[in-house]
Amino acid sequence: MTYGFIGLGNMATAIIGGMRRTPAFADTKILGADISEEKTEVMRARYAVQPATAEEVFGTADAVLLAVKPQVLPTLLPTVSGFVRAGQLIISIAAGRDLAFYEGYFPAGTPVVRVMPNINAMVGDAAIALCGGKYATEEHLGAAEAVFRTVGETFRIREDLFSAFTALSGSSVAFAYQYIDFIARAGAAAGFSYETALEISAAAARGSAKMVSEGGIDPETLVKMVCSPGGTTIEGIKALEDGGYRELLTRAFNAVVARDRELCGV
Repeated sequence: MTYGFIGLGNMATAIIGGMRRTPAFADTKILGADISEEKTEVMRARYAVQPATAEEVFGTADAVLLAVKPQVLPTLLPTVSGFVRAGQLIISIAAGRDLAFYEGYFPAGTPVVRVMPNINAMVGDAAIALCGGKYATEEHLGAAEAVFRTVGETFRIREDLFSAFTALSGSSVAFAYQYIDFIARAGAAAGFSYETALEISAAAARGSAKMVSEGGIDPETLVKMVCSPGGTTIEGIKALEDGGYRELLTRAFNAVVARDRELCGV
């Protein structure tokens, strides 16, 4: 199967890198089109991506991955829709554009898969949502999953949950980055170097995530296990509760969902 990328930005680079590190895709033909000749040359040298025009990508690839910014699509799609071939799989990672948006540009019967990765794809550990359009079969979804499993864990969800997924996975990583940073800065104020405190904070967060996903114990129980009565951790939990920690995170989540729905015109 031949793959083509329209746009070779950070996310496309992460995905192609994940593909090349996976034996099943190590020698797969990948074409790439980008307005930057310098970026295209880097991808050719690093990942053996064959430079191409958008027309050549659509004319050659079995699956085309749209990796451009959402605002570019209304200008781009009318210029390439005529090149789409029967049965060609279209995969998009653009936020805020639903399946009906793409199906309105492409010929009837074109299979479209909407995907939402997050920035952690850059280290091969993203949480990724997938949803197929009305012409996408199990085979099409499987083909998309095979690509994105090279950079993380995939979840098939209903399209009406994409805004919630944006908050749950796409945006929440920024909240997690802030948490790691703020804890590290507090550690630095307590006497550690910031670099050491950041390494410790990141390791603690990484281990905590692993406990939740692999330990077989729910988060609420884990909190109770760490919080000995009259001990140190319980005092920190009380301070978080007094500061409205849960409410603030819920407000942040809801703010992301509301903004995503606004951008989607929902």
